[in-house]
Amino acid sequence: TAAPVMFGPRFGLAYRANDKTVLRMGYGITNDPYPVSRPLRSPYPAVIVDEYVQSGFTFAGDLRTGIAAVKFPDLSSGTIDIPNTISTNSLQAGRLRRGYIQSYNFTLQRELGAGFVLQTGFVGTHSVRQALTYFNANAGLVPGAGNAGRPLSARGINVDRNFFIPMVNQKYNSWQNNVTRRFSNGIFLTINYTLSRGEGMNAGNSDQGLRFYVPSQFSRNNAVTDFDRTHSFTGAANIELPFGKGKMMASTGPAAKVLGGWQINPTFQLYSGQPFIVTADGAGLNAPANTQVADLTGTATKLRGVGLGAPFFDTAAFKAIPSNEPRFGNMGLNELRGPRYFLMNMGLFRSFNVTEGINAQFRAEALNFTNTPTLNNPNANVSSPANFMQITGARGTQRTIRFGLRLAF
Repeated sequence: TAAPVMFGPRFGLAYRANDKTVLRMGYGITNDPYPVSRPLRSPYPAVIVDEYVQSGFTFAGDLRTGIAAVKFPDLSSGTIDIPNTISTNSLQAGRLRRGYIQSYNFTLQRELGAGFVLQTGFVGTHSVRQALTYFNANAGLVPGAGNAGRPLSARGINVDRNFFIPMVNQKYNSWQNNVTRRFSNGIFLTINYTLSRGEGMNAGNSDQGLRFYVPSQFSRNNAVTDFDRTHSFTGAANIELPFGKGKMMASTGPAAKVLGGWQINPTFQLYSGQPFIVTADGAGLNAPANTQVADLTGTATKLRGVGLGAPFFDTAAFKAIPSNEPRFGNMGLNELRGPRYFLMNMGLFRSFNVTEGINAQFRAEALNFTNTPTLNNPNANVSSPANFMQITGARGTQRTIRFGLRLAF
């Protein structure tokens, strides 16, 4: 059962220091809205995930006997036991203490003159007892022990048993800045810059489990989030070209009819690269559900190569864990970052009157105007040396140009 009352206060304060300066601050608590129904969509027996985990390299069966029959539950007793080979998701016994999110900000807004306004401030959130959707209560806790290191192995259970547990603390803190020029004389402009850091015990997202379950390594789960972007720089503009009636240039005659009424609308985004984990083969670690990471043996020099044979980081700084050493590598989670992200879009518009009651607008839009590829992070498994630290893929952000005509009447 959940708590019957959840407290969620909010308050804000604004102070006008003078005609050009305003201070604002706010604080609020939001109860974690993550629905319990999401991780519990597939508990046994609503969905039956039957696994047969063998000890060592032995066959689970043969073609003569076929695939083992699914074990459907016996409902006659009024209770349902979970077979040892079944993986499932569940809630813990007792009351569910749903977490909450603290949000806070303090900003300064200042008119700079010439139509420009600056806003700068601190913005952050702190998630307390954020839900961890898949805490694997039967993960391997003893390096090198394999399935024998699972807590439920003594009962013959060598599969995952996941619980939805509100247990994770996450933080996001940022310095956010914006400069805007109000629309005047045919020009609107806005530019944003954010310096931020997100970190927490669950560096992935709420739909994942942890990376480390071995007790001595548990604190290593606390890391920069997978989606963190240290620097974020964006901007947009709306610019009317200075041609045509009432403008500075070509205000009369045929030139005014051809060149007048045009405007351009550029936007751009520039972000720091996303962090990634340098992994390694986990055969020697042999701790189910744990993530094996590489050893860092030197300085991870960024070479910025792209494509086969051109590593993004110097591969000599990383080493796989020998298969006869049941231990974790010394690297932390998300220590390195991939290539930065850049995207620029461009729009070209013109409005003109067809008749007294009909207005037309021509649109030409170029998405990814510069045709800059959005590169994936490099392949980061040190145990796959053929393409280790090489970028061999990109997202589908190719340049797209489209045209349109809009009639208003």
